[in-house]
Amino acid sequence: MNLNVLPHAINDVRSASRQLNGSGRNLGRALKSEFGQALLAIAAMPRLYSPVEDGPANRECREFYMERFKNRVIYLIQDDTIHVLAVFHATRMPGAWRRRLDDAS
Repeated sequence: MNLNVLPHAINDVRSASRQLNGSGRNLGRALKSEFGQALLAIAAMPRLYSPVEDGPANRECREFYMERFKNRVIYLIQDDTIHVLAVFHATRMPGAWRRRLDDAS
């Protein structure tokens, strides 16, 4: 399968990284590293991870949970491509990422 990381998802990681670095803890690099590991895991076995509970029933949306940072890596499996849609903190409003589904088509 091909892996397509949408610009929104990249921006999510950059923004979260800046916030973590700005908090004085300098954990932005660790977040980026964990995101890279998440992408490798998703690419290797995309259907291993849970379907999202806040996604549409007619699309195969799944999530990889980055435990350390409490972030959801939300992706869509469509034909032979994995589209990484969003990287959101678990406390964000459920379904906020759904507006990005159109960007994957």
